[in-house]
Amino acid sequence: MRSFRIKLTCLIVILLFLLVPVSVLTVSAQSADRVPVVIGFREAPDDALVRSHGGEIKYVYRYIAAIAASVPSQAIDALQKNPKVVYVEYDFEVYVTAQTVPWGVAKIGSPDVWAVGNKGTNVKVAILDTGIDITHPDLKVVGGATYVFGTTTYNDDHGHGTHVAGIVGALYNTVGVVGVAPEAALYAVKVLDKNGRGYISSINMGIEWSISNRMQVISMSFGSTSDSISLHQECDEAYNFGIVLVAAAGNNGPGAETMTYPAKYSSVIAVGATDSNDIVSDWSSRGQEMWVTAPGVSIYSTYKGGTYVTMSGTSMACPHVTGTTALILAKNPTVSPDDVKSILQKTAVKTGGMNGWYWTSAYGFGRVDAYAAVSAAQTLPPDFSLSASPSSLEIQQGGYGTSTITVTSQNGFSSAVTLSFSGNPTGVTDSFSTNPVTPPSGGSATSALTINVDSSTSTGTYTLTVTGVSGSLTHSATLTLTVTSPPTTALSVKVTTDNPTYTRKSFAVITVTVTANSNPASGASVTITVIDPKGRTMEDFGTTDADGRVTFRYRIVPNAPLGTYSVIIQAFAAGFNPGTGLTTFIVVK
Repeated sequence: MRSFRIKLTCLIVILLFLLVPVSVLTVSAQSADRVPVVIGFREAPDDALVRSHGGEIKYVYRYIAAIAASVPSQAIDALQKNPKVVYVEYDFEVYVTAQTVPWGVAKIGSPDVWAVGNKGTNVKVAILDTGIDITHPDLKVVGGATYVFGTTTYNDDHGHGTHVAGIVGALYNTVGVVGVAPEAALYAVKVLDKNGRGYISSINMGIEWSISNRMQVISMSFGSTSDSISLHQECDEAYNFGIVLVAAAGNNGPGAETMTYPAKYSSVIAVGATDSNDIVSDWSSRGQEMWVTAPGVSIYSTYKGGTYVTMSGTSMACPHVTGTTALILAKNPTVSPDDVKSILQKTAVKTGGMNGWYWTSAYGFGRVDAYAAVSAAQTLPPDFSLSASPSSLEIQQGGYGTSTITVTSQNGFSSAVTLSFSGNPTGVTDSFSTNPVTPPSGGSATSALTINVDSSTSTGTYTLTVTGVSGSLTHSATLTLTVTSPPTTALSVKVTTDNPTYTRKSFAVITVTVTANSNPASGASVTITVIDPKGRTMEDFGTTDADGRVTFRYRIVPNAPLGTYSVIIQAFAAGFNPGTGLTTFIVVK
């Protein structure tokens, strides 16, 4: 049996009757106003829950437990309170960070790398941007995808993405310009529209596409001043899959802490912009997360329509580091994202503007040096990396949770790694399923970390540390633990019908009232199931109003079976045990 909601127009109601000549269960209509959001779940994404709140689904993500959707504005609070949901965040826009040449390619020493036979051959680079001009004579686009609604191709209708792509990998030919890694495999992942703007939900899909298609580097020359939980999760997932992520720091300088997201995430390499004298531009953003700088002022590169233009911005600095990363990976494919960050840090040029400092918020560790970085990539010693998934746990007092600790081999590492756990609050204990852990060379090994929380442990959020030690090598991963109180009160559910008996061709009006501690439970999720005398069931969903009520209308069709109908109600709300309610009604001739 199928069930449908009554909408605000008679036409929809008529169609429901025409399409479903059986009993129909409906819930009172909600506003048609919709808000684009990304909904994060504790476990698997629940598309039925989103639809039950009137949501229209845009994307169901594969690598994070989240769904992008448009939902009625009044449903947001109910979704946030649902025990299955971790967060609901607005799907806001991001924007390109461009204002404004091969001088930069020469400045970082790329020609010296080519001279020893390394042009970044076949390293897979995803350009998350406005697309790439697929017919440009100076570019070879291997593939891609578009996540901009209303478009069917990843061809560039703005120009920004083509300019970025040219800096990364314009061909080494007799035409136009040459990129940092002219033989890299360029993939156009269109996440920004013809105006240079795009939504977090589309960027998330672009990163998921990059993971699924085994990209090695992701270049992100865009930014937003607003943080996003889902974007942070996607970047961390790509990083854990071994993808190097590079992002423009932003053009919001010269003020302190002016960097944009995603450059601010620890899984992303943040890049500021310098001029031909290695001086950071005034407009280049500053911040604690700055990693390196690169040429970003008056950069000449490819543009849409088979043309070339000069542009400035951290958008132009970012692809210099992306191309350098491609050269590093062409030299040594076994290096990890951590290795790349370390190489860039150790080989960056300390320019005069740094005034002798090892690191500054404007320059990071210095201006990128492609030749020095590639040279360093061939001499990396064996090492390992450590990660925790999930890296955030919510456990009730008296309960437990698990996180998978992964030890990954780098540069042929294959030794035992001893794990330890620290930062435990009082009453929290831990155990590893395997300890020590020995990854195979070029592979990884895991250990399940079980965290037990005593009933006496204070509620709150704690930062815990997992440390792995092998000889002189030490690496750590942080894990966030949120201790909550277990629900002690069940929701109370009262369910009534407007009449005890009904005739065929009528409606049964079913009112559900939900209370918590004798107070109306506003925003509770309600599931109603009606079972007819033949055992057939119909189900629908609703959300309680400010008075803790929600009303359903059940249509008795002309051929409905006679007898007693059972009504079963289940109510859910964060912080309370679920509540149930039962009633019956009778259908007579």
